[in-house]
Amino acid sequence: EKATSVEAGIYYNKDNLSIQLSPYLTWNSNVVDVVDGRFENANEQQIMGVDIGLMKTFTPSWLRSVRTWVYLTWLPWAKQDSGNILCNNISTGDHIMGTVDEDYEYGRECRVGDISRIKVWAGAQVNFTQSLTSTVLARFYSARPTVASNPVESVDAFATMDINLTYRNFVMDGLNLGLRVGNLFNAVYFHPGVNGATAGDTPGEMVMGEDGTESWQGSSGSYNSLIPQPARSIQITLQSDFD
Repeated sequence: EKATSVEAGIYYNKDNLSIQLSPYLTWNSNVVDVVDGRFENANEQQIMGVDIGLMKTFTPSWLRSVRTWVYLTWLPWAKQDSGNILCNNISTGDHIMGTVDEDYEYGRECRVGDISRIKVWAGAQVNFTQSLTSTVLARFYSARPTVASNPVESVDAFATMDINLTYRNFVMDGLNLGLRVGNLFNAVYFHPGVNGATAGDTPGEMVMGEDGTESWQGSSGSYNSLIPQPARSIQITLQSDFD
């Protein structure tokens, strides 16, 4: 695979505020895809993206400091050409509107799969005292249309949040106590499957054939179409610093 990209950056910094804007355009060639059950350098891709970031630090009187940030990624289009001349009939406007799958029978082959068009990362670090710090991390992914070989046509949007607490010099100097809760609200969500992702999500069953014999009909392929992600987790750590 080969990639070429052009990116611009605009940055604004003043006092405790930072803002950044980065539009970019990427061309990918010889992209590996599954063709007739084999991996081949089959596709050409063009992806337009815009990254926006905002960072702000507060110093309220009742806390040492609060640092916040939010990053947004928007992909107006993610076009793909697999050598199918029909992809030329789909305009950039069709891709921006996000209706390629609905308006074109072959649309799934003409856009890059497994990509969220909108992604948001947000967080805050709160320093309560010199010893106690809390960090909150949240993220949102919009629905992801999958690759053409995946029977599950789209992966649902999801949002999760993690929280970390750190107490420095716990009991003794250099010993830090940490508490981390991942997926705080126990969200149920999935990521797209890997490779061809052809297994589907229909349970297997015994099927009666035309000759009157029963046979097991299960997954359509060997690679998961959806990959379940971890539920809520709690982790307690002790970290020691040595000079």
